[in-house]
Amino acid sequence: MFSGAAVTPPVRPVIARWWSRMASAGVDPARLCPRAALAIDALADARASSPLRTTLPALRRHLGMIADDAERMMVLCDVIGCILWLEGHPRVLEQAKGITFEPGMLWTERSAGTNAIGTALAIDHPVQVFSAEHVLPEQRPWCWASSLHDPVTGDLLGVVDLSGPQRTALPYSVTLVTAAARIAEAALHERQLERDNRLRQTYLDGIRRTRGASSALIDERGRVLLAMPASWVSGVVGTPVAPGRIRLPTGDVAEAEPLRDGAWVLWGVDRVTARSTPQRPRLYVRRLGRHGRTVAVGDAPPRSLSLRQAEAIAPLVLHLDGLSAEQPTLHCTATRASLWCGR
Repeated sequence: MFSGAAVTPPVRPVIARWWSRMASAGVDPARLCPRAALAIDALADARASSPLRTTLPALRRHLGMIADDAERMMVLCDVIGCILWLEGHPRVLEQAKGITFEPGMLWTERSAGTNAIGTALAIDHPVQVFSAEHVLPEQRPWCWASSLHDPVTGDLLGVVDLSGPQRTALPYSVTLVTAAARIAEAALHERQLERDNRLRQTYLDGIRRTRGASSALIDERGRVLLAMPASWVSGVVGTPVAPGRIRLPTGDVAEAEPLRDGAWVLWGVDRVTARSTPQRPRLYVRRLGRHGRTVAVGDAPPRSLSLRQAEAIAPLVLHLDGLSAEQPTLHCTATRASLWCGR
């Protein structure tokens, strides 16, 4: 019976702290019963959206084969303690079904009592729980677990666990599981770097067509992956909720455009101003008689004008406020004289 009294040795401190957490939460271990976190039809979606799915190849190579040979199970849970993947020796997997230790089940301390998965999540540290340290008698085999973290933010992502019968217990299992967790985190980090580099290349390919504008690439977390110039913005600037103008932590105004995979490109105020007030190309007209008559638009090469064309354009250039339908004819004689005289 759980009385809430202080726990004394020979109980290990990590287990004693579990009893204290349960007492503080008002939980009666005698009433604990593992419950489902996901319906069977929701399990596939949870696996597909979990960042832990990318760690499976590394975990299978370094832990899965050992689990199968040693009659154990490799278990991968998400941050809420839901079992997403459970693989290992067929006999042990069949035994696990008898205690509802299956994908979709919630294996936290409040759901399943003291266990390596739930306790590793609670203390964010590698842990071993064995034999009678499990509150529920049916969970008396040994189990070892280590937490997994996001390589960028350091946030807790879940737990990798190795469980099985007492007779197959190995003295170095905690070290083995901890090493497997670090290998999985390294795989996450490598995948993140590959994704960031693909985004950087896409961004660089795009800004080559836009010169002189301050810009930056940010990921879905608002983390600046690259900026041009590098001093314009850095660190974490927050994630835009929609395309359009945003204010950066520096106080600058930028325009956010979606890129791909949740990433965004931020354009500086120079780009924003240029896009909101487009510049019209300048018209250059030369009307010196003996040196030729030409017209040019913007940076385009000048084109020669006939006398008749020059007569039509000159009044319009000289009267930028506009002319009535009759006025060009009235100005025609004066314009012709001006063109011939070179004025």
